[in-house]
Amino acid sequence: MGERLIHTREHTIERPGLSYHVLEVYGDGISDETPPVVMLHGFAGSSQSMVHLAEELASQTRVFLIDLAGHGASLASPKGSAVVRYSTLKQAEDLHHILIKLELYDVILYGYSMGGRLAIQYLVRSASNDSDSATRIKHAVLESTTFGLETKSDQSARRRQDDELVKSIISNMEEFVQTWDEKPVFRTSTPPTTELSELSKKIRATQSPEHLAASLIAFGTGAMPYAGDKLGIVNVPIIFITGEEDTKFTEINSRMMKLLNDEIRSESEHHIIPKAGHRVHLEKPESVLELISKTL
Repeated sequence: MGERLIHTREHTIERPGLSYHVLEVYGDGISDETPPVVMLHGFAGSSQSMVHLAEELASQTRVFLIDLAGHGASLASPKGSAVVRYSTLKQAEDLHHILIKLELYDVILYGYSMGGRLAIQYLVRSASNDSDSATRIKHAVLESTTFGLETKSDQSARRRQDDELVKSIISNMEEFVQTWDEKPVFRTSTPPTTELSELSKKIRATQSPEHLAASLIAFGTGAMPYAGDKLGIVNVPIIFITGEEDTKFTEINSRMMKLLNDEIRSESEHHIIPKAGHRVHLEKPESVLELISKTL
């Protein structure tokens, strides 16, 4: 691929009660006319979680990596307001204002897991609002994500499950950091490289337990509004990515594909990556890079 210079710059985007940290990664000679990529990380991640992807994409375009609410340096102030501040609807509104502040249009919006859930909520918001939201996103790439839970009983059950995780994070953050990778959802025959595994663990270790817990309460899968009944209004093509070994999310993403309207579904794709589990961007980063590059 040849040697190239990679540049970074940091942005602080102020929102009521919350300052967002955004990392921009770009290469030499990148045109502002090339669609930028905005990357949204998963739970307990940060802007650093996707840097290995951003550095490869930097030869093609500008990449913006956002510390999502309650993660990294994007923390609510005062701390006591965190649960209210990290709600789904507020985060979707925040994302819109981040794109406005950074003057980003025709964005390739990539989201993994929790970040993918935020991306879905933003796509629904954009299709519902009479604003310039519709021109902000050109294509979405969603990895191992979900549209939420449809029934109140399923949502309540998931919130109870998340409440247990909240207690463990608050009571023993060190154990959470060490054991998070051992959850059944992350089982795979192709584990991430040692370097990426250690980076993920380091990112978890730097999180604020209180803010991480608040994020889970406010924006866990059981707390987010169900979006399955609104996917039909989404007006941008979506590339869904799931790992072959992640059968649960592969089935969910197949359902999401079918809920898109006929026109958008004809322009969308679902890629099931062989020998990969839930964290395709860590296990098979080349596959994710290929699919993001395809949209450029």
